[in-house]
Parts: sequence; structure tokens; C-alpha cells
Amino acid sequence: MIGICKLYDEPCELMESHILPKFIIDYFKKTGSNYLRTAVEPNRRRQDGKKGYYLSERAELDFSKREKWFAEKIFKPFLEEKRRLFEYDENLYYFLISLLWRGLLSELENPDYLKEKYYGSLLEVEREWKDYLKGGATPVKFPDVNLFLTDSIRAHNIKVTGLDYYFTRTLDFTIFASSDGSFVAIYCKFLRFMVWSVIKDIHTNINSELQICPSKGFIHFPQHIHDAYMIENVIQRVRVIESMPGASEQQQEKIFQEVKKNTEKFGSTDGARAIFNDWYNLDQS
Repeated sequence: MIGICKLYDEPCELMESHILPKFIIDYFKKTGSNYLRTAVEPNRRRQDGKKGYYLSERAELDFSKREKWFAEKIFKPFLEEKRRLFEYDENLYYFLISLLWRGLLSELENPDYLKEKYYGSLLEVEREWKDYLKGGATPVKFPDVNLFLTDSIRAHNIKVTGLDYYFTRTLDFTIFASSDGSFVAIYCKFLRFMVWSVIKDIHTNINSELQICPSKGFIHFPQHIHDAYMIENVIQRVRVIESMPGASEQQQEKIFQEVKKNTEKFGSTDGARAIFNDWYNLDQS
């Protein structure tokens, strides 16, 4: 497909780019179901993550270098080796900004944002992050990037089902915003990683241990989110997803048959662990 690269603004053959990097999708499938179902489209089975024609091959290569770094230095060590201390460099900040930027491009295709008070801020942050990603200065107006590593839920008093699955398995992207537009955050969730950037806030960010430095730093696990407002946004997101219509009876039967064919394999996966924990250990009904 011929078009204009969203990053470099040059005519090119556009690549069909993953919004979430392919290594994340592959790991999700390897540790759970072979198919992806979203809360928005529960009756549609996907074998791959959401994509968009955004980037040139040049831009894809730039992003893939940082994706490889993240996969090798943080993603796999945390999920597979159970490592609890990470030293990082500028590659982490670049990777997280690229992740939020791609998700933002996808969200901005929704015309509903045109009527929001904060629409102008979304365009501003997209432009500043874009300039940084193609070699410009570190963001000044929208520099905030937070990374929170999650863990299995052992207990909770929130009246929702599926909290463990959300915190440890769900792939999600959205924009959190208060009704008056005084708070806006761009948010991404994949497996046991939560990433967000507060781009508009009437409060002071008190999640200092979660903020990623553009140059270098350390991540210590476990972490804590001290911002009650952000926690409530996440919990409300879980409630919204839970309230959406589930898969039809026909699709539920397909899911059952898929699991039945690979009962032993699926039963030993992280996806099954989260489901069983939610339904048998944490059920709030």
C-alpha cells in the first residue's frame, strides 16, 4: 500500500504495522489461547493483534531495534526468569513512547475524539512524541512515561470478576479522561505491564518510582501505585470491559471445543491460571 509514513512524512510502501509489537502477541498466544478476542469484538477470533498502515520500512526498523531491546532486557527476564531488578537505558523510554504513540494514532482514527475538550492536547502530544521518535529532542511538554509491573491478584474487595485476568493477561489501550477534561492520560496494558503518560493533570504526579527516565535508571519489583485517581481509572476500565456483552453461545461453544481439544496444554498455561484464580479463589459474587 502506497502512502505517507506517519513518522517520517515521506511517500513510501506502507507496512502493516502492529499496534502492540508482534513478540507480545506471540507470547500471549503461547501462554494462553491460540486466538485473541477483544472485549469490543468478543465474537471475532483473531490470530494476530490489531494492525494499521502507518509506517515505512525505515520506521519499522527503527522501532524494531527498541522492541528487541525491551524483549531481551525486560519482557522475557520478568515473565520467564522472574527477575526483580532491571537496569535500563534510553532504549526503554523510546520503546514506551513508540508504543503509546502507535496506540494514539489508532485512537485518533475514532471521530468521537473530535468533540472532546482535550482533542487539541492529543494532537499536540502526537506531534511532540513523533518529533522525538524520529530523532528530535526529548519531549518537554509531554515527557511523562510510567511503567508498572503487575503480579497475580491474591485478594481484593472489588465487586468485579476477572481482575486477575485483566492485571496479568489483558491486552488493552485507551485514553483516560475526566468529564471536564482536566485529567487526561494515554494508557496501554499488555500482559503484566501497564504503561501510561499523563498529558493533562490538575494534580502533581506522585508515582515517582514508576516514572521512566529518558536516559537511564533502575526498576525494582514489586512496585506500588500511590495515585488513587489512576488506580480508580484502571478499576473502572475493568468494570467497563466486564459490562460489555460477552461472546455469543455459538462462539462460547467454539471456545469450549478449542479448550477441550487441548485441555492438558491449556490447563498449564498462565491464561488458565488467571481464569481459575478469578473464578475459584477471588470470586466476589
